[in-house]
Amino acid sequence: MPMSFYAQSTVQGTVTDAGTGQPIPGVNIIVQGTSNGSTTDFDGNYSITNVNNGDTLVFSYVGFVPQEIPFTGQGRINIVLQEDAAELEQVVVIGYGTTRKKDLTGSVALITAEDFNTGNNVTPENLVNGRVAGVTINTQGGPAGNSEIRIRGGASLNASNDPLIVVDGLPLNDPRDLSNGSRSILSTINPNDIESFSVLKDASAAAIYGNRGANGVIIITTKRGKKKLQVSLDSNTTVETLTDKVDVFSANEFRSFVQANFPDRVDLLGNANTDWQDEIYQDAFSANHNLSVSGSLLGDILPARVSIGRSDLEGLRKTSKFERTTSSVSLNPRLFNNHLKIDVNANLNFEKNRFAPGVEGAAIVFDPTQPVLDPASPYEGYFEYLNGSGFALNNVPRNPVAQLLQTRQIANVRRYFGNVKFDYQLHFFPDLRAVLNLGVDNSTTKRFEERSTQSATGFNASQGDF
Repeated sequence: MPMSFYAQSTVQGTVTDAGTGQPIPGVNIIVQGTSNGSTTDFDGNYSITNVNNGDTLVFSYVGFVPQEIPFTGQGRINIVLQEDAAELEQVVVIGYGTTRKKDLTGSVALITAEDFNTGNNVTPENLVNGRVAGVTINTQGGPAGNSEIRIRGGASLNASNDPLIVVDGLPLNDPRDLSNGSRSILSTINPNDIESFSVLKDASAAAIYGNRGANGVIIITTKRGKKKLQVSLDSNTTVETLTDKVDVFSANEFRSFVQANFPDRVDLLGNANTDWQDEIYQDAFSANHNLSVSGSLLGDILPARVSIGRSDLEGLRKTSKFERTTSSVSLNPRLFNNHLKIDVNANLNFEKNRFAPGVEGAAIVFDPTQPVLDPASPYEGYFEYLNGSGFALNNVPRNPVAQLLQTRQIANVRRYFGNVKFDYQLHFFPDLRAVLNLGVDNSTTKRFEERSTQSATGFNASQGDF
């Protein structure tokens, strides 16, 4: 038995607030570098076991400065936590304007660029996925897939549970369907242009938005011009591969199964060895390029920022593709000794989508002994089950590869949105401000679907015509 076993001790104590002297419930206590930890109860008391001499106890709580205490055999350690002034002074954007964290009465979360998720984040919501308590984000498959965002769960069985999205004070129009051709309400926005997110979770924080904010509000603040000239170029390329597949019979296993159970149908089997899941998927390449220039014009009077971005993403499912071109301009003049603040934001974005039909079901059940291509097939050389007349049979699976390659669902979206905000602080009464915000959000879509005239899915097999 190791000697360290005998040196393990139990530490108890109380954690209080330096400002009020009151106990703090929910403080995290952990032995540094291990998973051994505990939390304080409602009275601020804690107890943690298996602590060795030389270990360091870390006490942490949101809004307070963490403390690290070396353990040298103390049986009791009482901690007094100091408020984290830097965090409490953070400026949070809310419906009525901005305020400091320490002045908030509602439930609001602020996520800045330092807290964003890193990696290949194509849509804005993925920057904060898993970063905010009470907020769940479930992203669908496909490039730039639509995300289901829920703040503190859903409140309705029939109505929408989606939160209101506000960009620089402009509430975005969400059609809540894909008929507009866009992948999602956020897919046209470049994540590289975003400075911070404010998530308003409760009724008091979102009250200014009325019933539109009933499911919470996500306020997105974009980047603005700086006093000094800054040029930023960001470029990345990624490759995504399929990591797992549905376990189905291989061609040889399927032949053995048919021979053992349906010997009268062996003659219907083919001679190929096809993995239909491999045939419908591909390695997905993506590239993102962003260029931004910010600085100040006319001295320090007119901070400005201009950015352009380009994203090209392939989906794992063949033919699925997402292309986006974004451009934005931000002008933020400050006049009359900062008493008049003007913010001009303009965005013009283009999105092109090719939607691939869902063929996973057909790929899973399709006969693995049949080939993808059949030179004798009248359907552009793709294998299909034929009847005695040479037409495709009804009520049988269709070739999933043919469905992908013989169908084109294209949507081109042009979206422009922006706003002009005037914020005037009265000289004779600085606590009184007049705010005027004018905005526009417009989207135009051209969407069409093409299907080959020689496709089995577009051919009436029983009548022999289209």
